[in-house]
Amino acid sequence: MILAIAVLVFLAACFSAISLLFGYSSRLEALHAVLPYREPAGTSADLPQEMAKSLWERFLRPQLTALIAALGRMMPSHLVESTERRLEQAGRPRGWSARGYLVVQGFLAVFTGALLLLLLRVHPLPARFSMVVLVAGPVAAFMMPNYLLDGRAAARRRAIQAALPDAIDILVVSVQAGLGLDGAIQELITRDHNPLTEELRRAQDELRAGRSREAAWRDMARRAGVGELNTFVSAVCQGERLGASIGYVLHTHAEAMRIRRGLLARELAAKIPVKMLFPMIFFIFPCLFVVMLGPGVIMMLHNFKSVLL
Repeated sequence: MILAIAVLVFLAACFSAISLLFGYSSRLEALHAVLPYREPAGTSADLPQEMAKSLWERFLRPQLTALIAALGRMMPSHLVESTERRLEQAGRPRGWSARGYLVVQGFLAVFTGALLLLLLRVHPLPARFSMVVLVAGPVAAFMMPNYLLDGRAAARRRAIQAALPDAIDILVVSVQAGLGLDGAIQELITRDHNPLTEELRRAQDELRAGRSREAAWRDMARRAGVGELNTFVSAVCQGERLGASIGYVLHTHAEAMRIRRGLLARELAAKIPVKMLFPMIFFIFPCLFVVMLGPGVIMMLHNFKSVLL
């Protein structure tokens, strides 16, 4: 009973920490670091508006943001860079920053270790088992956000991979209708809303900010982590560099993507019998044997009842 209560408390604390800290990004850290200076004359006018906010908004949230920023500066740079790359591939859910994400991981591990230590003091276990629990619990709590983040990144890559062929077809039709590449991309962004169009929208914003198309699109392919998108970006950038017709490049790549989609569908269909083998052996065949052979076995036992006895 105590162990069940401990598990429920741990899960509640984990989900509470993730929900509270999931939205703290580098933008909040920058906002806290560079707060605008207010003149004393405007303080009285802004006081009712400030006092209308909750205690969390006025005091706890800024202090917690500052604590996360201070702890995040202590993280190793290579760990921050790898975490930043993983967050980019996951679409940076709710504006996570790499340092804030690492702080949340450390908090979950420390909280889990303290909770398990307290529970073991109340309900002691054998020494060897207690050591395993004290080591495995914090490690599992530290790795749980990584598991969730990797799952979200994999789902996002699958969504981009599934949306890419149709997106290229729309670009081909738009370019052949007379639009330029930027106009075709804008038409695609207004028509669909998926992870691919989000990346294209970000790349278009970077183009408007003055970056070159090749640099913006290379960063887009790196963030997405999808091989097909990387191939498409390379083809478009090479075509622009060589002065080739963008319509011809898109049309050729669209045909290649359709062929690749057919081959991928055939590959998935060929894997189905192998994937069905183990469920059939361990779950379907035993049921069939019971249904088909069960009555015969019962009749044999009934007929040879006298012999067996």
